[in-house]
Amino acid sequence: MGQSRGVDTERELARLEDHSRHFIDANLLIGFSVEWDQQNSASKFYFNRGSPAYITSERVYEEARGVVEQCRRQTLQVATHVAMEFDSGLESQLFDDIHRFIDLHFDDLKSPVKEYVEYNRPAFRTLSGDPPEQETDRIKSEIRDDYKTPLRFLAKLCHDSDILGIWTEAPTDHEDIYDGLYESLDDIMTNKDDRDLLLDAHDFLVVTGRDGLLVATLDRSDFIDDREALESVLDPIEIVDLLGLYRETAAGQE
Repeated sequence: MGQSRGVDTERELARLEDHSRHFIDANLLIGFSVEWDQQNSASKFYFNRGSPAYITSERVYEEARGVVEQCRRQTLQVATHVAMEFDSGLESQLFDDIHRFIDLHFDDLKSPVKEYVEYNRPAFRTLSGDPPEQETDRIKSEIRDDYKTPLRFLAKLCHDSDILGIWTEAPTDHEDIYDGLYESLDDIMTNKDDRDLLLDAHDFLVVTGRDGLLVATLDRSDFIDDREALESVLDPIEIVDLLGLYRETAAGQE
C-alpha cells in the first residue's frame, strides 16, 4: 500500500469542478442514506456541493444495499441477545459489553452496527432491563423501521434516473475482457470490491465513449493512498479525496 498524503484542497476542489460525471462508491451511497452512519456528514457535504451526473454500477448499488441489510440483521441479533442475556447496570459498562459482544460474534460490519447501537442507546438500555415481551417486540420493530428508511431511499435512487444513473452493462467478470488492466489493479488493490468498482467505471467510459470520469469515494485507505498508481493505469479516470477534503474544509465548521 502507498503512504497517506496531506490534502491539497485546491486540487481536490478542482477535480470536483472539472468533471461533469462522477462515479460514486458504496460508502457514499450508504453514508448519504443512513442517518447514523459515521460518514453521513461527509456524504452530505459532497452531494450538497453541486449537481454533476451521478453514476454508479449495479454491482456497487447492490453492495450498498447488501451492507445495509446485513447491518439490520446483525443489529436485530444484538437486540435479541441484549434482551435475553444482559442485565441493566452501569450504562458505560452496558455499552462496553454490547460492543464486546459485537466484536466477538461478527466477522464483518462491526463498526456500522456499533454506530446504530450508539445512535439508539435508549432502546438497548431498555432491552437490558428485562422488559415484557411486548416491549421487546416493539423495540425490534422500531429497529427494523429505522433500517427500512435507508433501504427505501436506496431503492428510490436506483429507480430514479434523474438522480442516479445505474450502469447495468458492466460484465460480471472483468478479467477476460480487461485482462491487462484487471491484473494491474489486482496487484495494487487488496479490496477486490473496490477493484471491481474501478473496472466498472472503466467499462462505462469504454462503452459510452466518454472522455473523462471522476471516481468519488470516502475510502482513503483503498483508493487515495494508492491514487497515483491507480490513476496511472486508469487514465483518463481521476479519483477525488472526498474524506480528506471534507475534514480540511467542512468538518471544523459544524
